[in-house]
Formats: sequence, C-alpha cells, structure tokens
Amino acid sequence: MPMRVLVVDDHDSLRDLFQVCLSLEDDLELVGLAGDGLEAIDLAVELAPDAIVLDVELPVLDGIAALPALRRALPHATIVVFSAATDPAVAARAIASGATRYLVKDRAQLGDVISALREHGTRLSA
Repeated sequence: MPMRVLVVDDHDSLRDLFQVCLSLEDDLELVGLAGDGLEAIDLAVELAPDAIVLDVELPVLDGIAALPALRRALPHATIVVFSAATDPAVAARAIASGATRYLVKDRAQLGDVISALREHGTRLSA
C-alpha cells in the first residue's frame, strides 16, 4: 500500500512538479495539494494522509503556525518541511512545532524530500 502524501506549497509550479514526481513512484501516492496553511489543515483532516510536504512561507496561515494543528490531526504522520527559509531558528521552531524533518529548498532536491518521506515513513510504521 503506497504512502499517501499531501503537498502544501503556495507556488503552483512546485506543486505541479511534486505531482509529476510522485506519480512516478510506486510507493508514494499524491492525495492532495494545498496552497496555504488553512487549506492544508482542512485537507489533512479530510484525507488523513500518511505524510505531508509543507512549506513554511504560506499565505493565510504559515507552515509553522499550521504545524500544531496538523500534528494533532495526524499524530503519526511524517511531516517534511521543505522551505526556502535558511534561518536555523525557523528550522528549530518547525521541529519543535511537530515537523519530522526540515529541508532547505536551495540545499535539497525533490529526491531528498522523497527520501525523507520514505525514511521517516518506514521508521514510523516499523
């Protein structure tokens, strides 16, 4: 059974790229796309994904503010933050707020995000 993934980013092009990349993976299934933190929470509750890829800098409700609600809704989900924010304090706040992993967009590739989903998803289900 594939890991069900929700992607949350305010850039259409990055959401589209994740959609294409995840469609090529047998063990990962894209179940939803969100463009802001409130939409992410709504979709997380509705879809109950196994994993979330979450940006920090989002309209309406940013990723860090959304993390506690996402974690409450999905206590066992893998939440990989994939953000342009390079400040170590932002990464620390994300982890403290419930993120499983923090990756910086200019230092990581989509393959790194997919690897993080697999790594943490396997560890949580084992």
